[in-house]
Amino acid sequence: MVVSKDKNKTSLSNASPDVIGHLMVIASKVAKQLDLVDGYRVVVDQGKNGKFVNIPVGNLFLNVIGGQQLSWPPYSNATTELTP
Repeated sequence: MVVSKDKNKTSLSNASPDVIGHLMVIASKVAKQLDLVDGYRVVVDQGKNGKFVNIPVGNLFLNVIGGQQLSWPPYSNATTELTP
């Protein structure tokens, strides 16, 4: 699930603490709606080279990842091959 502040093309470097806080609150609400009670990860992506996949969102977006045991580095235990 991706949470984006797309309207103003906000970047992490110019986002206010209120915007960052709001995005984190929304991400936690998304995780709750997805019933990720065993935990989840929120990943912040910035700019076109920071995108995990080619999706049309603004400069700053958060990914809510969960539903399986997460490891570090990310996706080292993925069951399917991930392609950009």
